Amino acid sequence: MGLVFAGGQLFNQLTIRENVALPLQYHRDLPPAEAASAVQTLLELLELTPLADITPSNISDNWRQRAALARALILKPKVLLLDNPLAGLGTRHLHWWLRFLDQLSRGHDWCGGRPMTVVATTDDLRPWRNANRKFALLRDKKFFPLGSWNEVESANDPVVKELLAVPLETII
Repeated sequence: MGLVFAGGQLFNQLTIRENVALPLQYHRDLPPAEAASAVQTLLELLELTPLADITPSNISDNWRQRAALARALILKPKVLLLDNPLAGLGTRHLHWWLRFLDQLSRGHDWCGGRPMTVVATTDDLRPWRNANRKFALLRDKKFFPLGSWNEVESANDPVVKELLAVPLETII
Protein backbone atom coordinates (compact mmCIF):
# COMPACT_ATOMS: atom_id res chain seq x y z
CA MET A 1 0.00 0.00 0.00
CA GLY A 2 1.32 3.44 -0.90
CA LEU A 3 0.37 6.62 0.93
CA VAL A 4 0.77 10.26 -0.09
CA PHE A 5 0.09 12.70 2.71
CA ALA A 6 -1.24 16.18 2.03
CA GLY A 7 1.78 18.39 1.52
CA GLY A 8 4.04 15.42 0.80
CA GLN A 9 5.65 15.06 4.21
CA LEU A 10 9.11 14.44 2.76
CA PHE A 11 12.28 14.48 4.85
CA ASN A 12 13.84 17.90 4.32
CA GLN A 13 17.35 16.72 5.19
CA LEU A 14 17.25 14.22 2.29
CA THR A 15 17.29 14.98 -1.43
CA ILE A 16 14.32 14.07 -3.60
CA ARG A 17 16.29 11.04 -4.85
CA GLU A 18 17.03 9.94 -1.27
CA ASN A 19 13.39 10.41 -0.24
CA VAL A 20 12.21 8.23 -3.12
CA ALA A 21 14.82 5.56 -2.37
CA LEU A 22 13.97 5.42 1.34
CA PRO A 23 11.17 2.78 1.13
CA LEU A 24 13.43 0.48 -0.89
CA GLN A 25 16.16 0.79 1.71
CA TYR A 26 13.80 0.46 4.67
CA HIS A 27 11.35 -2.20 3.45
CA ARG A 28 13.53 -4.14 1.02
CA ASP A 29 16.88 -3.58 2.73
CA LEU A 30 18.41 -2.43 -0.57
CA PRO A 31 21.60 -0.40 -0.38
CA PRO A 32 21.47 2.93 -2.27
CA ALA A 33 23.48 1.57 -5.22
CA GLU A 34 20.98 -1.27 -5.79
CA ALA A 35 17.98 1.05 -5.46
CA ALA A 36 19.45 3.62 -7.88
CA SER A 37 18.07 2.15 -11.11
CA ALA A 38 14.49 1.82 -9.87
CA VAL A 39 14.62 5.29 -8.35
CA GLN A 40 15.99 6.83 -11.56
CA THR A 41 13.26 5.19 -13.66
CA LEU A 42 10.55 6.58 -11.39
CA LEU A 43 12.14 10.03 -11.25
CA GLU A 44 12.11 10.12 -15.06
CA LEU A 45 8.51 8.90 -15.24
CA LEU A 46 7.33 11.61 -12.85
CA GLU A 47 9.50 14.30 -14.52
CA LEU A 48 11.52 14.78 -11.34
CA THR A 49 15.02 14.11 -12.72
CA PRO A 50 16.08 17.80 -12.75
CA LEU A 51 15.10 18.05 -9.06
CA ALA A 52 16.59 14.73 -7.92
CA ASP A 53 19.51 16.19 -5.97
CA ILE A 54 17.61 19.10 -4.41
CA THR A 55 16.06 18.98 -0.95
CA PRO A 56 12.27 19.29 -0.66
CA SER A 57 12.40 22.68 1.05
CA ASN A 58 13.98 24.11 -2.10
CA ILE A 59 11.23 23.13 -4.55
CA SER A 60 7.63 24.27 -5.01
CA ASP A 61 4.68 22.55 -3.38
CA ASN A 62 3.60 21.23 -6.79
CA TRP A 63 6.86 19.33 -7.25
CA ARG A 64 7.10 18.32 -3.60
CA GLN A 65 3.69 16.61 -3.88
CA ARG A 66 4.84 14.80 -7.00
CA ALA A 67 8.03 13.67 -5.22
CA ALA A 68 5.86 12.27 -2.42
CA LEU A 69 3.92 10.35 -5.05
CA ALA A 70 7.19 8.89 -6.35
CA ARG A 71 8.13 7.79 -2.84
CA ALA A 72 4.72 6.12 -2.40
CA LEU A 73 4.98 4.37 -5.77
CA ILE A 74 8.55 3.06 -5.55
CA LEU A 75 7.38 -0.24 -4.01
CA LYS A 76 4.72 -0.64 -6.74
CA PRO A 77 1.76 -0.91 -4.36
CA LYS A 78 -1.55 -2.50 -5.29
CA VAL A 79 -3.44 0.28 -3.50
CA LEU A 80 -2.53 3.97 -3.50
CA LEU A 81 -4.04 6.23 -0.81
CA LEU A 82 -3.93 9.97 -1.45
CA ASP A 83 -4.78 12.66 1.06
CA ASN A 84 -6.26 15.53 -0.97
CA PRO A 85 -3.55 15.32 -3.64
CA LEU A 86 -4.92 18.12 -5.84
CA ALA A 87 -5.14 20.75 -3.09
CA GLY A 88 -3.19 23.86 -3.96
CA LEU A 89 -1.80 22.55 -7.25
CA GLY A 90 -1.42 24.79 -10.26
CA THR A 91 -3.46 23.96 -13.36
CA ARG A 92 -0.60 22.22 -15.17
CA HIS A 93 0.16 19.97 -12.20
CA LEU A 94 -3.51 19.29 -11.49
CA HIS A 95 -4.05 18.00 -15.04
CA TRP A 96 -0.84 15.98 -14.86
CA TRP A 97 -2.02 14.30 -11.63
CA LEU A 98 -5.44 13.44 -13.02
CA ARG A 99 -3.94 11.92 -16.20
CA PHE A 100 -1.28 10.00 -14.31
CA LEU A 101 -3.69 8.62 -11.70
CA ASP A 102 -6.03 7.51 -14.49
CA GLN A 103 -3.10 5.70 -16.12
CA LEU A 104 -2.25 3.99 -12.82
CA SER A 105 -5.85 2.91 -12.24
CA ARG A 106 -6.09 1.46 -15.76
CA GLY A 107 -2.70 -0.26 -15.52
CA HIS A 108 0.37 1.81 -16.34
CA ASP A 109 3.23 0.18 -18.27
CA TRP A 110 5.56 1.08 -15.40
CA CYS A 111 3.75 -1.36 -13.10
CA GLY A 112 3.51 -4.07 -15.72
CA GLY A 113 0.03 -3.07 -16.85
CA ARG A 114 -1.48 -4.14 -13.50
CA PRO A 115 -4.32 -1.78 -12.53
CA MET A 116 -3.76 0.02 -9.26
CA THR A 117 -6.60 0.88 -6.89
CA VAL A 118 -6.47 4.63 -6.25
CA VAL A 119 -8.33 6.06 -3.26
CA ALA A 120 -8.25 9.82 -2.77
CA THR A 121 -9.77 12.23 -0.28
CA THR A 122 -10.87 15.64 -1.50
CA ASP A 123 -12.54 18.84 -0.46
CA ASP A 124 -13.69 19.52 -4.04
CA LEU A 125 -15.16 16.78 -6.23
CA ARG A 126 -15.27 18.79 -9.46
CA PRO A 127 -11.73 18.08 -10.74
CA TRP A 128 -12.40 14.35 -10.33
CA ARG A 129 -15.38 14.15 -12.71
CA ASN A 130 -14.88 11.25 -15.05
CA ALA A 131 -17.21 8.49 -16.18
CA ASN A 132 -14.67 5.83 -15.20
CA ARG A 133 -14.47 6.82 -11.55
CA LYS A 134 -16.58 5.64 -8.65
CA PHE A 135 -17.26 7.87 -5.67
CA ALA A 136 -18.08 7.30 -2.03
CA LEU A 137 -18.65 9.51 0.97
CA LEU A 138 -17.01 8.83 4.31
CA ARG A 139 -19.25 9.83 7.18
CA ASP A 140 -19.04 8.69 10.80
CA LYS A 141 -16.27 6.22 9.88
CA LYS A 142 -18.46 4.49 7.28
CA PHE A 143 -18.31 4.58 3.49
CA PHE A 144 -21.48 5.38 1.58
CA PRO A 145 -21.19 4.57 -2.12
CA LEU A 146 -22.33 7.38 -4.40
CA GLY A 147 -21.56 5.67 -7.71
CA SER A 148 -20.60 7.34 -10.98
CA TRP A 149 -20.22 11.06 -11.64
CA ASN A 150 -23.85 11.31 -12.85
CA GLU A 151 -25.02 9.81 -9.58
CA VAL A 152 -22.82 12.22 -7.62
CA GLU A 153 -24.27 15.23 -9.46
CA SER A 154 -27.82 14.09 -8.75
CA ALA A 155 -27.18 13.25 -5.07
CA ASN A 156 -29.27 15.17 -2.54
CA ASP A 157 -26.78 14.78 0.30
CA PRO A 158 -25.81 18.24 1.64
CA VAL A 159 -22.15 17.24 2.01
CA VAL A 160 -22.00 16.14 -1.63
CA LYS A 161 -23.64 19.40 -2.69
CA GLU A 162 -21.02 21.32 -0.71
CA LEU A 163 -18.20 19.36 -2.39
CA LEU A 164 -19.68 20.29 -5.77
CA ALA A 165 -20.28 23.95 -4.92
CA VAL A 166 -18.58 26.80 -6.71
CA PRO A 167 -15.73 28.11 -4.54
CA LEU A 168 -16.36 31.43 -2.84
CA GLU A 169 -13.40 33.11 -4.57
CA THR A 170 -15.04 32.61 -8.00
CA ILE A 171 -18.16 34.45 -6.82
CA ILE A 172 -16.36 37.45 -5.33
